[in-house]
Amino acid sequence: MRQRKNNTSEARFVHPVVLLRFFLWGGLLACVAIAIFLALFENQYRSKVYPNISVGAVPFGGKTKSEVEAYWLAQNEPISSSLFELRFESTIATLSAQALELGYDATLSATQAYLLGRTENVPSNLFIKFISRDTDLT
Repeated sequence: MRQRKNNTSEARFVHPVVLLRFFLWGGLLACVAIAIFLALFENQYRSKVYPNISVGAVPFGGKTKSEVEAYWLAQNEPISSSLFELRFESTIATLSAQALELGYDATLSATQAYLLGRTENVPSNLFIKFISRDTDLT
């Protein structure tokens, strides 16, 4: 009967070529997984504001530019009917918010929120998309 040796104290030799293949395949699989994740992420936010982006502390992640613009236009409604009365001695001047063009620039806010993370600066884009917890445009 043959007796087995217990080689627990001996280190097992692995040929360097085997290790190299292991790391190359592992690296390739990691790159493919990252590429698939990025493609799915970009597809999900193709025409939408990236997550964790807010304007004036209002979160707009996942909203389209038109939804952001509609929100700020709705916020302008109460302001547009306001009247301001200025008095000096016996003279009174009345101004309307509409004449002064008071309100939020809805188009600018929507455009800026959408463009965050879509510049030519790749490190900045990656930071905004995946690392930053909140990017507030105020």
